[in-house]
Amino acid sequence: ASANGGLFLSGKFDQLPHAKPFSALASAFNEYCDKMSKRGKSSHLQVVASKLRIALGREALHLVKVIPNLSIILGEQPVEEDLNQECVYAQTRLQYLLCQFVCVISSFSGAPVILFLDDLQWADEASISAITQLLLVSGSLDAKRQFFFLGCSREEGMLDHPFGNMLSAIRHFGVHTTIVKLSCMDKEMTNRMVSELLCLSPRLTRTLSDIIFHKTKGNPLFFSQLVISLSRDGLIRLSLSRRRWEWDEEKIQSRKLPDDVAAFLTSSLERLPEEVQRALSTLSFFGASSNKILIEALETKFGDALIGPLEIALAEGVLDKINGSYCFSHDRLQEAAYNMIQPEDRCFFHFKYGVALVPLSIELQDDNILFIVASQINRGGPEAVEDIDQAVLIANLNLTAGHKAMEMSDFSSAYSFFDNGISFLRKNHWKDYYDLSLRLFEVASKCALALGDIIGLKLLSEQIFTFSNSSEAKLNAMYNTVSALAYAFQIPLSVKSCMVALAELGEELPDSYSESDTKFYIEQTKIMLKGFATDASLIEYKKMEDPSKMMVMKFYASLELSFQITKVEAQPIVTMKMVQLSIARGMSPMSPIGFTYFGQLLARLGNIHEGCRYVKIGRKLLDRLGSKEVAGEVIATGTQILCFVEPVQATLENHVHGHETAMKAGDTHGAFLNSLLYIPTLFWSGAKLSVCREQYALAHRLMEKRNDTTMLAHMGELGENLSLLAGSNDVLDNQAAQDLRETNPHLSYTLCFQRMYIRFMFREYEDTKALAEKYFDFNLRNWVLLYIHTAHTFYGGLVACWVYRQSKDPKWADRAREAKIVMKNWADCNEWNLSNKLYLMEAEEAFCYNDIDNAGHLYEKAISSAVKHRFINEEALAHELAGYFFLETEKKDTAVKHFMQAHEKYHDWGAVAKSNTLFEFVQRVVGTTSGLEASALSDLSSSTIGHGDNREKNTRKRMPEWSK
Repeated sequence: ASANGGLFLSGKFDQLPHAKPFSALASAFNEYCDKMSKRGKSSHLQVVASKLRIALGREALHLVKVIPNLSIILGEQPVEEDLNQECVYAQTRLQYLLCQFVCVISSFSGAPVILFLDDLQWADEASISAITQLLLVSGSLDAKRQFFFLGCSREEGMLDHPFGNMLSAIRHFGVHTTIVKLSCMDKEMTNRMVSELLCLSPRLTRTLSDIIFHKTKGNPLFFSQLVISLSRDGLIRLSLSRRRWEWDEEKIQSRKLPDDVAAFLTSSLERLPEEVQRALSTLSFFGASSNKILIEALETKFGDALIGPLEIALAEGVLDKINGSYCFSHDRLQEAAYNMIQPEDRCFFHFKYGVALVPLSIELQDDNILFIVASQINRGGPEAVEDIDQAVLIANLNLTAGHKAMEMSDFSSAYSFFDNGISFLRKNHWKDYYDLSLRLFEVASKCALALGDIIGLKLLSEQIFTFSNSSEAKLNAMYNTVSALAYAFQIPLSVKSCMVALAELGEELPDSYSESDTKFYIEQTKIMLKGFATDASLIEYKKMEDPSKMMVMKFYASLELSFQITKVEAQPIVTMKMVQLSIARGMSPMSPIGFTYFGQLLARLGNIHEGCRYVKIGRKLLDRLGSKEVAGEVIATGTQILCFVEPVQATLENHVHGHETAMKAGDTHGAFLNSLLYIPTLFWSGAKLSVCREQYALAHRLMEKRNDTTMLAHMGELGENLSLLAGSNDVLDNQAAQDLRETNPHLSYTLCFQRMYIRFMFREYEDTKALAEKYFDFNLRNWVLLYIHTAHTFYGGLVACWVYRQSKDPKWADRAREAKIVMKNWADCNEWNLSNKLYLMEAEEAFCYNDIDNAGHLYEKAISSAVKHRFINEEALAHELAGYFFLETEKKDTAVKHFMQAHEKYHDWGAVAKSNTLFEFVQRVVGTTSGLEASALSDLSSSTIGHGDNREKNTRKRMPEWSK
């Protein structure tokens, strides 16, 4: 791979993990950065550096903390101002940044990036999660950006190991995997190995290899160590007179060996001098390798010779020396050396070595040494502590190590450090060491939140509630609990906890609100906003400084989306309270949420332009305040309102940006929200169905991996419609999401619309009418305005016209008329997106009342407008409905022309099944009663035969890779 220009990167996990977080991954990518930096100021390096800066953005500093050599390529990174960003996002952020890093380096290497990680049986869950994400992303990379992962692990214990679970997961999501099981060598292979090793023909080495095979059973490690041992003991030796290797078969045959390789390695070590054995045992306490600096420090501290004996072990082949570190030549040798110490004594030595290295850790201020020291002490445990001062020192050491791990986005390691720090505290620690206790419990609760450990978070929070005398600390603990419940999709419990916290902060929300209450709050808010002469003065308004009010804003922000699910009538009140509090006390990092939802509320009430104004204010506040943790939600919500004033095709890039921004902040919820809104908006914008299905599959895969049932429930039926239109059977769905759609009224409403739409598209009248009855019977009030609502109004109106023409029931005419009025109001604000829809609704209405001349004119206007504004889906639909109109009015020639155009446009759009169904209808109903009709039908048939592949060749706009 390297010879062909590929990148071969390698790392190794350790049985005794003392190094920094993500050590195996970090060492592999650090190696790449080191190689790149040594090329100097090459043009290739400059291109890679430029692409990395664009891909990683300001968040690059978080990756630099894990991959230090990346700073050599990127240059000095600015210090992050907000180190208290919601830690629940940080681990996801790091995974996303790693994926972006791999995407860039693989796209400029000209060959695949090969990542080899050894000893995966000792991999931690955080590293496994990062590897999983890299593999999922690799499945969506184009041909120029390839990623190949090679992992090695022992077989035993892997069934329930995170790596085993990872393999099952990635297979489920379509990532190709190959398992290569390395078995022991047979007799023939053993003979070939001996033959090549001794440079003799297989015929000459047969008897020797048979003896070795009998003793080792073909175990490769046993084989190599035995051959080394035989050579060292002179039983295999080089004969200068014969100029070849020779051996003493009788002595080798009679040599007694242990039954397994572990015992053999132990016996091999026991043959070394006693001081070498002691040095190797000391080294083994630090894992597979250790820096020479640590060994020298221990040698100085205890006065025992270590470096000299290790050099002897190096000469014996037990150790290797790599970059100034002593490394066991095989992890089995490290295990053998470690097992030379009795199990009951190991904790004592771990603690002893860790305490001895504390001064070195303080002197060098090296994070790697800090992690090693803290881990060694923690393995010793609290029982080894000599006095209270030492216990406090160790608790503080763990606190520092945990903070460093959090900076590197490894919350599993950080959680372990904090938990160990707490375990070293003595009885009455809240009284005697209050500040230290509070800091440990606060950061441990943040890690519990990040890791989704709700039970652990509850226990930690209870300690804070019971013993803390800080209201701020208690509120932070409450906010962590609220967030954890929301992330676990326990929305009602999250809302309840949030309401309790707001009550403690003096903020009361009544149980119910009327529409008049909402309008009163709106007018009250507008009056307050009149105090700002310009939008600029509002955007540059003072910042909020009161910590309690800032916490109120955080709780209100968490209620915004939750209330859309559980308490729709109260959601506008929360929005206006956020805006009013921002005006009264200054702008907080949550203020962009309030102003964006306020804009949505105004737009929902009919004032589209004023709503867009506040959406844009929310975006500018986002940039000014640097509110990264809410950026995804602000962009997603605001973009939907902009669709009512800007060409929808142009707004799609906002959702791409919103997704990328949220992922860089680690905010999967904000990223999912953008993908959830992007895909239906992409669909209704007239994008090719092949593109829509591709983006849907990527988003569905990521949401399923995250087990986000709510998001999957919102997307599911659209995915089925995409497949039905395209004539495909590969429908992606999730049973839990299906169940949720059936029980949640808002999801049921969306489900009903999607089913009504697809029945309408395939002209299944009875099913369409039944679903329309159910759809119009929904009486759901909400304050959300999305671009998909234009589709609801559009197709609801078209269905109502169709049913009225068949049934003559006046209620359907009323429904069609009401839908047309709503569409007209929207079209007045956005001719580009909505004029063709309004024309088609008016044409269908004219058809209902036999206004033949006007209807024909309006169909033409609808078609012309759809062409002009690039809605190929609605251009096809307008042609089809015009065809039915002209067929009904006995103008078959004109009808066939429109059907021919509809068939072609549906096919170009990618709706192959719909296109074929329409063709079959025309053949069946129209027939060939005239020469013109026959010619048109012939053209209709031949115009799309063989064109299925052409639609894939259309130039695509940049689309987001949601699986990142």
